[in-house]
Amino acid sequence: MISRLTHSIWVNLLRLWPDNLVVLDRAALLHGCRPADLTNQQKIDYTYRVLTILDDKAQSLMQFNAFVIALVALFWPIVSTKSGAMLIAAAMTIGTSIVSIMASLFVVGVFWRFLAIAVPSTSAQNSATSANVPDSFSTEISNLCKVVGMRESAYQLAWAASLVSLLALIPIFYGALT
Repeated sequence: MISRLTHSIWVNLLRLWPDNLVVLDRAALLHGCRPADLTNQQKIDYTYRVLTILDDKAQSLMQFNAFVIALVALFWPIVSTKSGAMLIAAAMTIGTSIVSIMASLFVVGVFWRFLAIAVPSTSAQNSATSANVPDSFSTEISNLCKVVGMRESAYQLAWAASLVSLLALIPIFYGALT
């Protein structure tokens, strides 16, 4: 049930998301060829490598945000006795850290099954008649490129929110030292 729901959400999001074929351009650059010369395996390998890197970065960013929230908790006894500006800075730090964590969870979430819609044809007859049928691997690779685009955007949002939370820590540190 949940698997169908998340798959349905992803499919509808992918319909709205623009193509992100720059991922294939990067893969071709890495392999020293044109995007059209890449094999399906090379495209999938490169795309999943990028997704793995994004996952790792998002996990690290979530750890950073946990540290920022812990700092606010550590300084809370001092912050709670200071002016309203300190409380606003603390709320802004925690709020933007939570936004960053939520965006990072979108990046690391496993909502897309590996080769979810790719159905390879096994007979010569299927490949001979598939001229009018879209190649399911091409559709899968196109969707994976869109997933990379969505997750890159979510990671950029998470990073920006983390930067704002870090900047909001400055008044807290300043107020704690004075």
